[in-house]
Amino acid sequence: IDAILHALILLFHEPAPWAVHVGAIGAQADRGYAYVRDMIQHEKIAPLVRGESLRSRTNFKRGSHIEVLTGTVRQMSGPHPQRQSADEVEWWDWMSLKQFNNMASGKRDKAGRRQLPQVWYTSTRQRPAGIVQRLIEAAVPGPFSLPVLRPSWLAVQASSAPGPSGCHSGSRPGSRRRRR
Repeated sequence: IDAILHALILLFHEPAPWAVHVGAIGAQADRGYAYVRDMIQHEKIAPLVRGESLRSRTNFKRGSHIEVLTGTVRQMSGPHPQRQSADEVEWWDWMSLKQFNNMASGKRDKAGRRQLPQVWYTSTRQRPAGIVQRLIEAAVPGPFSLPVLRPSWLAVQASSAPGPSGCHSGSRPGSRRRRR
């Protein structure tokens, strides 16, 4: 839900971007669209929507729009949004994630200002050698990146396998998880 909320919030900023949210499977994409649909029915947001809201595309009067897709290579082969978010990437197949990473595209608005693409990944680290771990290891701080990945939080949310810093989540059969 946080990825959907983030994408919707961005839709009301200048310049108006195109946002895409991708769920790992069809059921997650359906839930993501249900959140979008519920949010745009709010009395403060409903007047900002242009036309009918569809899972494939919801348009806003300022020129921005959001799409909700399923995490398959075919679904992600066409769009090139400025803002994109991926839900539960731990369960994606590697080819789908590579296709997702090829989607983001910057653009210039009518005033000539450059819009840099933004890519969000949301997931829990379920496996010590899974996709989330690979993303953590590949993350390189740069001038346009924010420290979104929190390895200690991911380790707490994961199984009892050691986290990136060698710490355990404290979750063993018969024990209670500690929340930070």
